[in-house]
Amino acid sequence: MTRSVLIEGILLLLVGAVAAGEGIRVTIYKDPYTLYDPLGPGLYVLVFGVAMVITAAVHLATHAKTGRPVEQMAAGELFPMHLAGTIGLLALYIFLIGVLGYFVASLVFFIPQFKIAGVKSWLTALALSVVLTLGFYIIFVKFGGMVFPKGVIFG
Repeated sequence: MTRSVLIEGILLLLVGAVAAGEGIRVTIYKDPYTLYDPLGPGLYVLVFGVAMVITAAVHLATHAKTGRPVEQMAAGELFPMHLAGTIGLLALYIFLIGVLGYFVASLVFFIPQFKIAGVKSWLTALALSVVLTLGFYIIFVKFGGMVFPKGVIFG
């Protein structure tokens, strides 16, 4: 295991543990001056923190088994172009979410993002984008009670 993989795993593990601890603290301590939904905000932070800890463990275990450095596992020379593409798509997403709303902007963001991530087929990227967009909507809007932007055009 390379030093960079170890550092990545430890940092992800620490951030996840802190988030899980904060989620537990917020769940246990209820501020009497704040309105809470039945689940409370602590549960979301706790689930996110536990997911980060699990991701860190899988990351460390995967790279410990292979013994190959991250640079050999990823296309190292393509990384700057992928990063620039992702940053550009994120900037476009931030702009479009206010204009077109969550659904259209998310599809415009996720489809090329899946292509950057290595999904071969445009049809697969479209299907994954639709599933992810609807999944986020169901989790956060239907179950979490959040309000997603509808955009200027569709609002």
